[in-house]
Amino acid sequence: MARPRYRPGSTHSFEVKRNRGVRKMGPYLASRLLINDRRALYLLDQGEVKLNGVRVGLDDEVDVFSGSVVTVRFPDEWPPYLKPTEMELDIIYEDDCMVVLNKPAGIVVHPARGHLSGNTIQNGLIHRYRDDTNPDKSVAPPHRLDKDTSGVLVFSRTREAYRSLTAQFSTPEPKKTYLAITEGEAQWDSIIVDQPLGDDPEWPSRGTVLPVEEGGKESITEFTCLERIGGCSIIQARPITGRGHQIRLHLKYLNLPIISDLDYNKEGKTFEPINRQALHASSLSLKHPLTDEPLEFEAPLLADMKELMAALRS
Repeated sequence: MARPRYRPGSTHSFEVKRNRGVRKMGPYLASRLLINDRRALYLLDQGEVKLNGVRVGLDDEVDVFSGSVVTVRFPDEWPPYLKPTEMELDIIYEDDCMVVLNKPAGIVVHPARGHLSGNTIQNGLIHRYRDDTNPDKSVAPPHRLDKDTSGVLVFSRTREAYRSLTAQFSTPEPKKTYLAITEGEAQWDSIIVDQPLGDDPEWPSRGTVLPVEEGGKESITEFTCLERIGGCSIIQARPITGRGHQIRLHLKYLNLPIISDLDYNKEGKTFEPINRQALHASSLSLKHPLTDEPLEFEAPLLADMKELMAALRS
């Protein structure tokens, strides 16, 4: 199906063919207009979408029923989400087809809803490689870390590498290790959590333990308690599967929520000096996307987690 071309500043209307139920408009708008998710979210964020004449906001849930009319006004110019942005990056490894860095906390991996101003890791790497003339160039993330999770993060630099890395991350082959600091002392030295996870029906942007028959997907994490200090625990996590928020949700399931996790430990204690979830991707093993050479990367803890551990020990 050919991708339609929408004239800048034009208005387009279409009729809903069948009931879609109560939902957010972003994914539906993207699929109907054949535009990417970022552009659909931008239209909603700018107030350019109406359902039966009523403006639909970015986070509004609306009843999209058969016969409804959706009206969209297209911008005079799309914002340059992937513009080069100069920023300091902690590079662990790089070659002509991939780069590995120690991601700081508080910054998202790539442009997404609410983060379209150009201040993402992807924007920073595009600036770093702005003079790269490789015709196969593709500075893109084959996997993700949450905004407030720090640690080992991989980006491709070519389309071939991106395809290879994405294929690896779709399997359990890459070995990932995380370090978490939790409230409460673990009553075990090691444990495997095999609990399916899915979208929280009451809060779709968050996850929850959810039975398979209700849409949950297999999720397995191995945990090892490294140290118990000050009523808290330092835990090593090895996710076998790769679900969103998996480690955070499985630790909450064990009644060991991660310190300062504002999504899944909102009522928890305040621990200085950290103001983000105490979770760090400490190591990653995978194969080189072109040569299949085994590679292993480690990222040192950031200062806030080091200081938190020292404070708990004292």
